[in-house]
Amino acid sequence: HRITSRNKLRQYASPKKGRARILPFAQPRMQGGAEVAPEARFFVGGSCFARNIERALAFGDLTVLSSSEDTPMPSPPGQIAKWFNKFNSDTLLNEMRWAVQPEADFGVSSLMGFEGEYSDLQIGWSFAHEPEQATFLRRAYCGAYAGAAEADVVVITLGSVECWYDCEQQIYLNGMVPKRVSEQMPGRFEFHCFDFAEAYASLQRVYDHVMARPGPKPVLVFAVSAVAQPATYGAEDALVSNMASQAIQRAAAEQFVREHEDCWYFPAYEYCLLSDRRFSFHENTFNHVQQPVMDRAVANMLEALQGPSEAQSAIAVRGLVADHNTAGDPEKALAAVEKHDEAYGDSAGLDVVRAQTFAA
Repeated sequence: HRITSRNKLRQYASPKKGRARILPFAQPRMQGGAEVAPEARFFVGGSCFARNIERALAFGDLTVLSSSEDTPMPSPPGQIAKWFNKFNSDTLLNEMRWAVQPEADFGVSSLMGFEGEYSDLQIGWSFAHEPEQATFLRRAYCGAYAGAAEADVVVITLGSVECWYDCEQQIYLNGMVPKRVSEQMPGRFEFHCFDFAEAYASLQRVYDHVMARPGPKPVLVFAVSAVAQPATYGAEDALVSNMASQAIQRAAAEQFVREHEDCWYFPAYEYCLLSDRRFSFHENTFNHVQQPVMDRAVANMLEALQGPSEAQSAIAVRGLVADHNTAGDPEKALAAVEKHDEAYGDSAGLDVVRAQTFAA
């Protein structure tokens, strides 16, 4: 961790200097250095925070290998992605391992029979089906994680440090096991709350798997999810435990990236937490983030990894237009569109954004 006087952003924003970096909404910068080709393929793993990242990348017409809408899950088109939400990195790691290990059969052995159905605790307890259907869905679902072994950039968003562990199968689960199940299987399930060392070890497990693949290694990017878990399993106020959880993950990610030159930290968490809530979180849920702030964050990530591009600019403009309009400044929204058009012409994907800008 080097000391440098060449860092132009070394001073925290103040009312007199750097005001635009934090008002009306925060715009932190990701550290550059990785070299990623324009045609790079992306895999994003994690909770719904990861889905926000995928939507931003897709808007820029970039190749996204995760959360495929073609996966035959029991949901209508447009709602398949929700099944790919992983609330701790070890359940994500389970899927990435099983997807490339033929002997694992896509994790079919992880299915748990109960009351005539098989539940998939890597997805959620409520995901229960007849044995044949459960096996088919497990193989199809896990197969969708094969993209992690093909992507040029793997982005992992870190969720809660509160996890449930299956002692019999020795794997982490994607949620709490219902009381009626744990009572019938005493001693099988444990509640784990990671400390710093355990959170760091989880990152190491993910890193070891991702980097073990043959051929060129991907750029591995970590981000801390700003999405709050809806409930805590401990005794503390959920508002307090959630901040503690994110702080532990943030500290672990910071230390891990410092010690691994082939890893990068993506400050999407800071984009959300340093901005006013009206720019970051939905009013009707409080804990889920809005798409515009993630558009701006992803555009910054792309600029750091690939440099400026039409796709990166288009993603940034979509976020800037929405947030400048929220801030009551349509002139800045229009200026963002005009700046993009001057550099890249009239990108077709921004037609709707232009219409919203002129309407404002």
